[in-house]
Amino acid sequence: MILRPNQIQAVKDINDFIHSDMDNGIVVSPVATGKSIIIAEAVKLFTTPTICLQPNKELLKQNYEKYTSYGFEASIYSASLKSRDVGQVTYATIGSIISNLESFKDIGVENIIADECHYSSKEGNQLAEACKFLKIKKKIGLTATPIFLRNSQEGAFLQMMSNNRESIFRNIIHVTQIQDIQKYWTPINYKFSKEGVNSSMLQLNTTGRDYTAESLKKFYDANSIEYKILRSISWLKEKGIYQALIFVPSVAEAESIAAQIIGAEVLHGGTKPKERERIVDGFKSAEISYVVNVDVLGTGFDYPALPAIIHGRPTNSFVTYYQHIGRGVRLHESKKEVFFLDLVGNVNKFGKIEDFKFEQGKKEKWEMWDSEKQITHSGFKPKIISMSEILELEENIRSYRISNGKYAHCNLIEVIKKDKKYLKWIASDKYEPYSENSQKDKEAAIIALKHFNII
Repeated sequence: MILRPNQIQAVKDINDFIHSDMDNGIVVSPVATGKSIIIAEAVKLFTTPTICLQPNKELLKQNYEKYTSYGFEASIYSASLKSRDVGQVTYATIGSIISNLESFKDIGVENIIADECHYSSKEGNQLAEACKFLKIKKKIGLTATPIFLRNSQEGAFLQMMSNNRESIFRNIIHVTQIQDIQKYWTPINYKFSKEGVNSSMLQLNTTGRDYTAESLKKFYDANSIEYKILRSISWLKEKGIYQALIFVPSVAEAESIAAQIIGAEVLHGGTKPKERERIVDGFKSAEISYVVNVDVLGTGFDYPALPAIIHGRPTNSFVTYYQHIGRGVRLHESKKEVFFLDLVGNVNKFGKIEDFKFEQGKKEKWEMWDSEKQITHSGFKPKIISMSEILELEENIRSYRISNGKYAHCNLIEVIKKDKKYLKWIASDKYEPYSENSQKDKEAAIIALKHFNII
């Protein structure tokens, strides 16, 4: 097989890593850059037993088939695939191997390659436990989105995995930029709802990483998303497009839509394995025209001919947004573009994925940028608020509004009445501002507490 330039460079960088003193490395590889090929080439570089981990069986099968297509032998250890074989090279899911690590220890496994490593790669989780138990010498993680959504009292923000102390992958050893491989992508034709959306009812869940089911339901109904999805299907048919992958928030909404569309099926986390396989295979063979799905087929679903994606599910997760669009970018002779019909305002929130890139800044730390600004935050040191700004805060303390956190946009006096402990926390040394706005919140809290003789 002839490798693409980005794949050649990725394999070279992996080889350099293997012969370095580092024990972990991140390979940043966008959707449709041939990660299964890069993984296969990486496995060939190791001379000691290796485990290749995938988050689901679809990716496991894809990566396994690519490696064995070279004529090499490998084992599969996966409960969902009904195989528990251990070998020199084993393709597996972490959930399957975690209860049988002794078998891998017995054969002397020294290396782990983790696909989609942004999932479950923090200290204390199963992957970290496996690496510690097996005394892994080299671990490589591959991902298109090497970021975590970090939650804090001030709100959620994106952080590079390499800058997060809890990450077991801390060294970026290779980056392929989207801009470098766009000739291998189908152009994305973004379409927006002309009426716009009302997102005022969306509420973050306790993790801060996505919205509550109740608020998603309110959003869905208030913005007539079902009607817009049905209208989008009609619009696509006028364009001669009769297939689409549709994302919605709940099973009830998926079933309601599918009941109104000829050739539609519903797919969700509770769908039985055989039924899921029937739907996925039927969709790929074009026997099924529309798959209305709930939180599945976002990762590892490979269908190059997919012509359209209808997004009826708002999300607070950049990774989810990116992965959903990524389902349609693979090249196929049957299409010149892929339509991404955004009915919920996600493109306005996150931007077009072709604009994202990774760059090294101060102290050689990697950060993610769009065409205009830095998206991730790492080690942010806010400027000191000037005396004139403090005086201005003192004059306007009664009208000041908190910029971040659970009381974002609330008047400071309202917060004092509701939750003095929260303001005391912001004013304390325990509070570490991560932006200029949050630094200003801290100054305002200190002034307010002093002004009202609370401290």
